[in-house]
Amino acid sequence: MLKKRNLLFLSLFILGILLLSSCFLNPPATEGILKGQIMVPEGTVQTKDLTGQALPDATVNIIDLTTGAIIATTTTDATGHYQVSVPPGGPYLLEAVKGSVKLEQITCSVEVGIEYDLGTADCVTTAAALIAQAMMDAGDNPADINCADIIADPNFDDVSSIVCSTIKAGGDPTTSALVQQAVEDFLNPPAPTPTPTPTYYTVTFDSQGGSTVNSKAVEPGEKVSEPTDPTRTGYTFSGWYKESGYTNAWDFDTDTVTTNVTLYAQWIINTYTVTFDSHEGSAVSPITDIPYNTTITLPTAPTKESNTFAGWFSDDPTFLVPFTASTPVTADITLYAKWIDPVHDITKGIYYPTIQLALDAADSVNGDTIEVDEGTYDESITFPAGRLIILQSLNGASPPTITGVDGSAIVTCTDSLEDTTLKGFMIMHNSGDSGRGIAITAGYLTINNCTISGNSTTSGGGIDNYGTLDITGSTISGNSADYHGGGIENYDGTLTITDSTISGNSADYHGGGIENYEGTLTITGSTISGNSAPYGGGIFNYGTLTITGGTISGNSAPYGGGIYNYGTLDITGGTISDNTANDGGGIYLTSETEVTIGGSGNFNTFTNNKKVTTISADQHIRKYDDALDSVDCHWDYLDNDYSPAEVTSYKLLVINNSALLDDLEGNINPTDRTISLTVPSGTDLTGLKATFTLVTGASAKVGTTSQESGTTSNDFTIPVTYTVFKTTEPSKITNWTVTVTVSP
Repeated sequence: MLKKRNLLFLSLFILGILLLSSCFLNPPATEGILKGQIMVPEGTVQTKDLTGQALPDATVNIIDLTTGAIIATTTTDATGHYQVSVPPGGPYLLEAVKGSVKLEQITCSVEVGIEYDLGTADCVTTAAALIAQAMMDAGDNPADINCADIIADPNFDDVSSIVCSTIKAGGDPTTSALVQQAVEDFLNPPAPTPTPTPTYYTVTFDSQGGSTVNSKAVEPGEKVSEPTDPTRTGYTFSGWYKESGYTNAWDFDTDTVTTNVTLYAQWIINTYTVTFDSHEGSAVSPITDIPYNTTITLPTAPTKESNTFAGWFSDDPTFLVPFTASTPVTADITLYAKWIDPVHDITKGIYYPTIQLALDAADSVNGDTIEVDEGTYDESITFPAGRLIILQSLNGASPPTITGVDGSAIVTCTDSLEDTTLKGFMIMHNSGDSGRGIAITAGYLTINNCTISGNSTTSGGGIDNYGTLDITGSTISGNSADYHGGGIENYDGTLTITDSTISGNSADYHGGGIENYEGTLTITGSTISGNSAPYGGGIFNYGTLTITGGTISGNSAPYGGGIYNYGTLDITGGTISDNTANDGGGIYLTSETEVTIGGSGNFNTFTNNKKVTTISADQHIRKYDDALDSVDCHWDYLDNDYSPAEVTSYKLLVINNSALLDDLEGNINPTDRTISLTVPSGTDLTGLKATFTLVTGASAKVGTTSQESGTTSNDFTIPVTYTVFKTTEPSKITNWTVTVTVSP
């Protein structure tokens, strides 16, 4: 019996040796080797009697992760070690099972003929394997899964701890719901539960244009601390309000915060005072209560004798910062008056106290321009000979007045250069003083936008010209002369008047408005009105006079109310109206006259020129006839729109009318263009023939029937209308109404 037992033992021993030796033989050429040790956590129930917690006699399965098939198996030895041959591939799942204890590990990939020591398979590798399997179940590629990365994740310890606890308690980590949840939480971490914050309300401060004030967080029912007052340029802070309309102020001592709230800053605009220092000029009162950043209406400029006010300045005495009506007031300020001399040579940049000083200092080379401020200048001035000077007003709306010296001309020009100019002045002697306004003894002068008024002397009360004078846009009025040229005397000079007015002037002999004596006078677009003199109330011409356009009206004289012409006259396109005279209400022409009135379509208009004692239209033009030694109405100017008696006589003669017993002469009213006759009762009016005389070159029609004097009959039972026109100008038509009245 013993012998059999010994033989059995020997056989088993030999078999064990053979089996044991087979683990260390070289692997088949088609496989690799995996080896390692299986360990359980300290305190595992089923293995508490095992030293070192190695797991002996456990079944070790190598499982294909793709198919789940077991491709190799072995058993751990007494120390928990194992070694197993596996085909190349992987990674594989290593599963160690003993009773209810189960551990796992993901292997490396296996190559033929290579031995791989996998180290320890324990609860940590089990946790990593479970996570890897879950990742593969979710679709991840096994080759892309790195167990080292899984173990390095900071959340891995949570899974590992639960797996180890499950194994220690004898549970199966692969089926444990707690482990499965831990793996799920690892792969899909739940959203963190937000940390609750304490409840509070926000108080927002709207500074309404002021500096920024930060909002504050306040617990419900608490009071908010009052912030530092905001600032705003030009305004004073006056508190925080609950509404933007500023009706309910916030009380920081008592009001509590029960919701989010916005507080609004209220501002009161600052007001300031502007004080004026006139620097010895007339006093100027301060302006008070000026709101911040608004402009003011500047006061009336102060005055200072012999100085011109040049504005208000905020810097004294440099006067570099002007203060104007557009400058906003942002603080209390004192403004200082700047004074300068009133006459400024802008070419030189120098100021002078009088006009004459500036004229004397003018440069003959540069042709200085001198500006004169508004005001009255009690001086007579003389333009220096041989210089070109433009003397002009600074302010056209308020022209300066030069009054001159009593008994002297106010302005004198002697040999001034061409383009010398006087612009924008009032030339007027003081009341009671005498002297002409302007005297040009030689040279040139242009007068532009000036008024020459209230001056008197022997000749040329307003202007006396012996040179070359050009007047534009000016008024010569209310001047007088003892002899010639109440407004202007042009004596052997060249005078051009454009767009100007010559009115209300008078002379005791020739030319109430203008006398042109042996000079050349050209008038364009101007008005000659209300002037008076014995000869030529408006104009007396003893030179060459050309008038284009304009108006000659309301002038009066015994001879030539509008114009007395003793020289050469050419007048076109003008209006000659309402002038009066004993002879030549509109124009008086002497026998020496060379005259062109109208022509070539440039017609004049003559209306209501009359003899002083009668209302008669035959006073438009009168001409003296040397041969007859008389003055007759002058009808030779039919190219003009005036109202002469185109019908000079109108009669019903017995010789042409068998119905009449006596010759009858018509009563001609040239103003109304009517002719009236009275015939005895019973006269047949149906076929009367009129005998009439028309001015030279005129003809007449009744309707479409041409009228021949003493031949053409008309029915006078109703008024008959004659159309009178010049044969060469049929478009110039006047209508005459002939009325025959039958006596009772």
